[in-house]
Order: sequence, then structure tokens, then C-alpha cells
Amino acid sequence: MTSSDAAFPADITIVGGGATGVLLAAQLVRKSRLRMAISEKCGEPGLGVAYSTRCLGHLLNVRASDMSALDDEPDHFVQWLVRDGGGFGRTDFVPRADYGRYLRDLLADAVHRSEGRLEVVSGEVVAARERNDRVEIELADGMSLLTRTAVLATGHRPPSDSSGAYHGNPWREAAIDGLAPDASVLLIGTSLTMIDVLVSLLESRHTGPIVALSRRGLVPHSHPPRPIPSPEVDTRSLFTGPLSKRTSLFRSIVREGVGWPGLMQLLRPHNNDLWLGLDLDQRRRFLRHLR
Repeated sequence: MTSSDAAFPADITIVGGGATGVLLAAQLVRKSRLRMAISEKCGEPGLGVAYSTRCLGHLLNVRASDMSALDDEPDHFVQWLVRDGGGFGRTDFVPRADYGRYLRDLLADAVHRSEGRLEVVSGEVVAARERNDRVEIELADGMSLLTRTAVLATGHRPPSDSSGAYHGNPWREAAIDGLAPDASVLLIGTSLTMIDVLVSLLESRHTGPIVALSRRGLVPHSHPPRPIPSPEVDTRSLFTGPLSKRTSLFRSIVREGVGWPGLMQLLRPHNNDLWLGLDLDQRRRFLRHLR
């Protein structure tokens, strides 16, 4: 629906139609009878920053077998791939654009299952105000909707504005559109976003010199060519105690012969619990260490 139709009362309104918003909406539809709305300013929920790319060289960083959107249906994404007919299997790293289509299908199925309880609102949310026992959400066109609970799923803040030769948002196609094929390019940072931009440049047949600048000179490790079975390791000690102790335990497990890719795979389902188990100071120290 459009924002002009949006003055209905909802139990929950999700602000943001990227992956997080769509996944939450799908889970709520499956597990509750609440009346919900999900708003997306771009009018096409399910993509967000990560999955709006059209470059087929931008791949998921996790194998398809571990990318189900539904925790109680671990093969949900793999089954979607089979129906999609693109030739991808459970051990493949699938283009992120395909995962965006998967999320759009997931939302469409959620809307169908909801029997009118889930509405998609096209419009940019510019304000949210408490009003008695509800939240009033205002859209850019002046329309508003009332909800009992508002969930902010707006993702990361947009990067800094571009200026001259500097492009602050590497995910915008305009960042490399019109670039001379032999132009020199400086990439600030050497993490996964750098890999994305590098792939985009190479796929556009860029021939000029490309330099990546990093404070530590580190680049992402590649996945093993084949999936590694998760090791039989007691990871309970990694969930409690000071952050320094957990880090030391992790390193000692790796030194004992457990490959870090397998250990990371074992911990992956618990990443959210690990993060929530850290207090604010521990989270800040962890992020400082990453930088």
C-alpha cells in the first residue's frame, strides 16, 4: 500500500524494509496474530544496502546451506534455489542479488500468509513521536500512521557525502560510473567492502592502477574450497567471563589443532547471543580492537 492509505492502527510497525525488517516481519507473521506494517522509502522491501547490488560478482560470504531466513527450516534457502533454477547448490556462495530476490519472495509469502495482517507502506519515515500509549509515525509526504510498537530497522547510517574525487558511499553505482578505464583508484580500507568495489571495477574492465590503503595491511581470509565439518568442541567457556579471557580461550582452541574456519562455523549460530552477552564497555573495546 502507499503512504496515503497508511492511517490504520497497527500493533507493530517496522521502519525499514531491508533484510532485518523483512526477516522480522516474516517471523512475526508465522508466530503471531498481530496486525503489522513494514515501511520502506525505496518502495521495494527486501533489498537494503547489502542485497540491492546488481553485480553478480558480489557474493554472499556464507554458503547457501547456512543462509536460510527461517531457523526452523534450515534448507529453506537451498530449496528456493532449486525452484529458482539458477544451478546453485547448498555449498555455493550465491550472488547477493539472488538473495535479495529470495527475501522479496519471503516477504510476499508473509503478506499472503498474513491474510491482511501485514501491510507494506511505501514512504520515507521522518519522525516518530509517543502519543499516549501509541507511537505516531510521520512520513515525508505528511501522512502518518499509529502503532502500538515501532521497530527501527534502518540499518547503518549513510556514509559521508561525496566531494570531488572522493566517493563516500561505495555501494552507489555512481561511485564508478563514468570513471575512465585507465584512471588510478584509491580504496580506503581492505575489508569486504573493498573486495566488492574491486570486483565491480574488474567486471567493468577497469585497467588503471588500484591501490587499497589499510592501517594494518590485513585483507579478508578466503573460505576453504570445501565446507569444513564443525569440530566437536565445548564452546560454553566462550560465552562467559571477561572478553580478554574469551579471546585467549578461542586462540588456545585454535592452537590445539582446531582450524579457525570450523570453529567460526560452530559459533556462527550463536553470534547474536555472544554480542548480547557483552556489556557496553566490552562492546566498545571489541570494536576498538577491530579498528
